[in-house]
Amino acid sequence: MQPKIELAKTRDFGEIINDTFTFISQNWKPLLKSYAIICGFFIVANLVVALLQQQKLIGAMQTTSPYSVGYNFGRNFRSMFGLTYFLSLIFGLLSVTAITLVPLSFMSLYKEKGNIAPDTEEVWGYFKHYFLRCIGTTLVVGICIIVGFALCLIPGFYLLPILSLILPIIVFENTDLGYSWSKSFRLIKENWWQTFGAIVVAGIITYAAAAIFIIPVTLVTVGSMFVSKTPPSSSMVILTTIVSALCYVFYMIPSITTALCYFNLNEQKEGTGLMNRINNFGNNDLDTGLPKEDY
Repeated sequence: MQPKIELAKTRDFGEIINDTFTFISQNWKPLLKSYAIICGFFIVANLVVALLQQQKLIGAMQTTSPYSVGYNFGRNFRSMFGLTYFLSLIFGLLSVTAITLVPLSFMSLYKEKGNIAPDTEEVWGYFKHYFLRCIGTTLVVGICIIVGFALCLIPGFYLLPILSLILPIIVFENTDLGYSWSKSFRLIKENWWQTFGAIVVAGIITYAAAAIFIIPVTLVTVGSMFVSKTPPSSSMVILTTIVSALCYVFYMIPSITTALCYFNLNEQKEGTGLMNRINNFGNNDLDTGLPKEDY
């Protein structure tokens, strides 16, 4: 039987990617259960708001007369920036925060329990504790990265791996944005390329997995538009939105990869996991799930 993943250890690039999927394969049932129960509300709410916004867009397209395209579409376009638009932004932020926070809370408890998967109630307790703190952090990090990409792309690429470490630091060290911000820059020093590469590869895998389900539905929707020469039907819009929402589960992959990047960098700089193992050496009551030679 494969030993349980030890989170607090140094890893090279390949080990970060491999251990991401090893951790998922070893804990997918409790992890998916926590995701479905805790993130379900936010995803469903985001789905409903997204459907309402899509219906507004279709309505704008359908009511646009060929003789007054500019006037009608401009008026309908402005009307789309109403309550549903701002609700979609809010629930989008809440969904992203929840999807990122659930695996981080799960991994924090997993480490504290000696490499034992926590139950949903325990994850919910951590989730509640960090949720409000992480909403503001996610907003600040998102704005910084967007501004960075707007400034000729290079600052955005530079900030991406650094700021991605902030949420793991907050959860694993129970700290605030200010401390996490400064520590993320300290951890990334001399390790930028490895961290950037791991996050990018995890992102590519995530979007490739989601694309397997999203692309066929999108092709059918676009194809029906060309055949009928009309905007997509409500049923196709609903199907596309639901499939996209179901694919949110894949977005836990970059979160887990980023967490392993944090543990790798933290061990290189501070070696807290190694010190804990040394302190627990010979303690027969502590079952960490590691093979004996790892001590």
